[in-house]
Amino acid sequence: MEKKNEVVRIDPSLVSPINWKPNMKPEDLVVYKRHLDSQKAAPLASLPMICKWQDCSYKAHCPLWQMKIDPPPIGQACPYEIEMINGYLSDYMRELEVTVDDITDLALIKEMITWHIYEWRAQAELSQEPNIIRDAVIGYDADSNEPVMKEIMNPIILMLEKTSKARGKIRDALLATREAKARAKGTRQVGLSELSASIQAKIEATKKARQQARDTIIDVMPMPKSEE
Repeated sequence: MEKKNEVVRIDPSLVSPINWKPNMKPEDLVVYKRHLDSQKAAPLASLPMICKWQDCSYKAHCPLWQMKIDPPPIGQACPYEIEMINGYLSDYMRELEVTVDDITDLALIKEMITWHIYEWRAQAELSQEPNIIRDAVIGYDADSNEPVMKEIMNPIILMLEKTSKARGKIRDALLATREAKARAKGTRQVGLSELSASIQAKIEATKKARQQARDTIIDVMPMPKSEE
């Protein structure tokens, strides 16, 4: 039977090729390890899109493109999305009082941020294709081979709806962890309060017993004889 808090050893062959060993320089290994650490709980490090500059689908909403910064970050992770991710992460961790050691909460926050980024991209696309209803090809006529069209809801609207629902579920999970911690903390506080009250009651009872004992001794002491 596995003991609690025991470190579970994972067979490396389950997650990586058995015979693969990295041949890296020390400085490259540091970068590699740092990337692995950034992937803990949720892969935020790989979330930002790769900058395509003039070929980017979202350049109309990119302040870096609008400012024509030089040199452009082509081929690198989008600095704009990185700033958004870092901002969300900082705000959520501060508001929910989450630290890097709170793995479960951190995973939920990172998942929430992922949906925030998806929502931003969807909103950016929707601004360029704002039609709520659009025509879509659903097949081809067997005789004329002409496309069969049908009006459908803009898929971006459906994506935004999915994003909202996903964030709502994650928000509920985060609130549940907060409530559980609050209940656990409250239980401990009540226990300490009751213990303190019990100790105080015992002290008062001891004082009362001692006082009664002193009064009894005084009552039974014989009165001194008066001198004639």
